[in-house]
Formats: sequence, C-alpha cells, structure tokens
Amino acid sequence: MNFLPGQHMKLHNHPVRELYLHVLDGSGVFILEDKEFPVEQGDVIYCQAKDKLGFTNTGEEKVSIYATMTKLIY
Repeated sequence: MNFLPGQHMKLHNHPVRELYLHVLDGSGVFILEDKEFPVEQGDVIYCQAKDKLGFTNTGEEKVSIYATMTKLIY
C-alpha cells in the first residue's frame, strides 16, 4: 500500500484475518483500537482479526507498507 503525505486509511477490520504491516518507507501513525502508534521505516504492526485499524501519513514523503494477511480457520 502507498500513501501520499496527508493521505489516510479509515478505521476498519478484517474479521477472519490476522494482519502484519511492514513499513518499507516513510513514517506515519497507525490507529489500532483507539490507540495511536507512530511508525517509521522498518517497523512492523500486528493486528488481530477483531482489531480496528487506520493509518495516516504524517510525514512529507510517500509511505510504502507491505501487508500480509493470514486466514483464520476455526
């Protein structure tokens, strides 16, 4: 995923998937269940299926994030 400066992603979740997000370039702020987590290049965020997640590019450069979803089987 790529985000231009000031661009954001609304809060949402992935009900039957865990999510790993690796920040490849840039910096910004993840919102995870109403808590803010500043991130920068090299950081990895883990989200459980029930977690609501959002993101804002707070920097002056493009942010690139590599996302991996794992399907949960119950």
